[in-house]
Amino acid sequence: MRIVIFVYLFFLFSIIIKAEQLDIIKVATATDFPPFVTVKEGELTGFDIDLLKAMALKLKKTIKFLPMESNYVLSTVASNLADLGAGGFSITEERKKIVDFTAPYFDSGFVLVTRKSSKDLDINKLYNKKVGTYMNDVSSHYIKTLGLDKNILYGKYDFLFNELITGEIDAIFIDYPFAKYMLSHNYKDILKITGPLYFPHQYAFIIKKNHPLKNEIDRAIENILSSSTYQKIYSKWFED
Repeated sequence: MRIVIFVYLFFLFSIIIKAEQLDIIKVATATDFPPFVTVKEGELTGFDIDLLKAMALKLKKTIKFLPMESNYVLSTVASNLADLGAGGFSITEERKKIVDFTAPYFDSGFVLVTRKSSKDLDINKLYNKKVGTYMNDVSSHYIKTLGLDKNILYGKYDFLFNELITGEIDAIFIDYPFAKYMLSHNYKDILKITGPLYFPHQYAFIIKKNHPLKNEIDRAIENILSSSTYQKIYSKWFED
């Protein structure tokens, strides 16, 4: 009889623990991709952060942010150390091999950023130019498809912007919303976006495969996208 009671209590305890775990959504969060994710005065902030908080309210869940470098976000989710990953992540077939994605929440694409004093460029005029892009990012994959491997300088964004300003490179190939934000806040007098939008794609939150809350999370995001809440968040971070 005692064995039966012990097994029952163990089973009940396991259910309670599992329920408590599902009430907390752990989010592996990049910290260096404004306006989607950034750190100000020691606090995580940004478009993704506000959207996730709105999602948590709809789901009646608690969000626990796990800040880290963007290169570690995908592997953290894939290793089941976090439920979601945030930081302006593009949906790609390659990434889908190891993680899933939530419903998309933002349309994006890539642009070229050059000095204002330079002539306008497009991707067909880059073969004798030196171009900067972020290492291991989707942008580096796309630019390699153009056959520009020998002319690419990889680095973090602050480094790339500095190299462009000092004339060490001719252009940066980066995500349009990030470029728009950075130029309007930091470099509007010296840099410009040139050319059209390349390789249109969408952002979504990374989610671990077979996550029990995926359908609920997708519905919450889709509901927010069609509400005034999304417009308020968008205006907060992208208002000119």
